[in-house]
Amino acid sequence: MKSIFVITGQTATGKTAYALELAKQMNGELINADSRQIYKKMNIVTGKDLHQTDGNFIKINNINNGDIGYFEVPFSNTKLWLYDIIDPKYNFSAHDYKKCALNAIEHILQHNKIPIIVGGSYLYIKNLLFDTVDIHVPPNEKLRIELSGLPVKKLQTKLSNINPTILDTMNKSDLNNPHRLIRKIEIETTQKSSIKKPSSPLSDEYKVEIIGFRHKNIQDLGKIIEKRVIERIQAGAIEETQGLLQYGYTLESPGLNAIGYRQIISFLEGAITMQNMIQEWTTKEIQYAKRQHTFMKQNKDIAWTEL
Repeated sequence: MKSIFVITGQTATGKTAYALELAKQMNGELINADSRQIYKKMNIVTGKDLHQTDGNFIKINNINNGDIGYFEVPFSNTKLWLYDIIDPKYNFSAHDYKKCALNAIEHILQHNKIPIIVGGSYLYIKNLLFDTVDIHVPPNEKLRIELSGLPVKKLQTKLSNINPTILDTMNKSDLNNPHRLIRKIEIETTQKSSIKKPSSPLSDEYKVEIIGFRHKNIQDLGKIIEKRVIERIQAGAIEETQGLLQYGYTLESPGLNAIGYRQIISFLEGAITMQNMIQEWTTKEIQYAKRQHTFMKQNKDIAWTEL
């Protein structure tokens, strides 16, 4: 049985550096599993540690509005798949991710390499490995166009009309996120018409080893994340965001609906101070890291390393 490695865990735990070292040892290639780093033009705020791979993107295939391919990592004899594959104006679902990742895995194995999936977007990883239901609901572009632009309250009402209990299961963030509400409507609508689930999840086809990284305590987590936020600002996060806005992207663009960009745009609009921007960005990243661990710890197959 062929092997696949998964390097996941909380934000700011050095997953990419570990995955690169593992790729050297195992003759492997990396597959990005970060839902923000799949977007083009978004490097600094999203923390693309390997954004210096700005060389030629080798396209292998395509999916909807995106490209499947890889960059050569210049300081390492390996490849990085699924960085910069879709424009920030497009939605990119877990369903899309699975299609892209399976393409990359197949290509890597054909060349007798080991696939190493690395990233903290556990929804992507979980759906890829374990064949969860949501991933089998493909994007419904007609429905998305119909729902786009509707206020949050109307989206909540529509979702509640389809499934009267679902709003009670959603957290505050998701309840007020139009993109996630639309995706929930998409899923609930499609599930009404009997989805046939594939019979064999990826975890049945390959030997999967999952390595997780997490912080020992919240104090260390907060300090590390605040340091990273400041470093990204110093590296040009504000200028990057200004450039994206000049391209015509807005907070309504799926790619920019992410931690960091929201806070920077509020700062640029004069709604918050620089210090408030840093505090809010840091707080949101800490909350995200906590949610990551909450979801991941349910998987008893993850071998954890504490930092």
